[in-house]
Amino acid sequence: MEMVIRDMVIEDDSPSVLQIINQFNNEPISLETFKNNHNTYNHSPIIKRVVLELNKRIIGFGFVVSETPNIPPGFLFEKIFVDKHYQSQGFGRIIESVLWSSVIDAKPLGIQSIINEGDLKSKKWAEKYAFIVKEVQFESVLDLSTHSLTRIEDKLNQHEKNGLTFKTMKHYPGDEHFELLCELFRTLLKDSPDCNGTEMGKDMAVSLLKTFKEENIILAIIDNRWIGMTVLFNRNKNEIYNFFTGTIEEMRGNGIATALKLKAISKSIPMGYIRMRTNNLSTNYPMLSVNKKLGFVQHPGKLILTKQLVWS
Repeated sequence: MEMVIRDMVIEDDSPSVLQIINQFNNEPISLETFKNNHNTYNHSPIIKRVVLELNKRIIGFGFVVSETPNIPPGFLFEKIFVDKHYQSQGFGRIIESVLWSSVIDAKPLGIQSIINEGDLKSKKWAEKYAFIVKEVQFESVLDLSTHSLTRIEDKLNQHEKNGLTFKTMKHYPGDEHFELLCELFRTLLKDSPDCNGTEMGKDMAVSLLKTFKEENIILAIIDNRWIGMTVLFNRNKNEIYNFFTGTIEEMRGNGIATALKLKAISKSIPMGYIRMRTNNLSTNYPMLSVNKKLGFVQHPGKLILTKQLVWS
């Protein structure tokens, strides 16, 4: 048996790593989506990605990064995947021990991770190494085939009569507009109940927003002022993902988030998607209420795990 653990090479290793990760996804993600997700981490001050090969075949993958959305200030985010055919053989622990060197260097306040809600094996493994369940992230899915485009457009027209308009970033080319988008996104993200008050660094925000197509970043506008945004990306050929929706504080409670999601739905249906998926923490009551109102159905979600660390 020949075992090697080494740094991941994104371009070369992504197809094999994705095969493992999709064993744990409720719905498979595309190779493009996976690469985009991981390219956004390139601006993290701390980043370590490794693969574990057994007899020249990748059977495990793990990474640790800093300053990502949804983690508490001062924490690192860590995730480890082992092919289901090779679990309970110590490979996850080997990957974790290699990532630990980056953790030691950073001396964070703690580590956060995430697992599927029904994955009892991973939960038991994490609890063995002092992780505890912090909260639940709900997963909500909308069947787009049940929605009438005409009815949605009628609702959007009512909003437009009240002065609310929608445009995508395709209408706002240039660095100056992109800079404004980054600042809006960072502000909304910090205010979101999903993000624990964490402020995303500017470089990471730039890196993340550049992974989305301009036409999939939708802005809500009143009197030429950007008051909210929603972001979509192609998860696979059948499914589109609603990555983020937010409204500036002074405009909350006026149905702007609902209108943004309606606009996202109206955009997705003609593109041929049959589902829209999104995730929100169980504490994000306003957005969960919006999702329920629009017909999203709750599916098994994720458990957010944390481990406190004390350094001498």
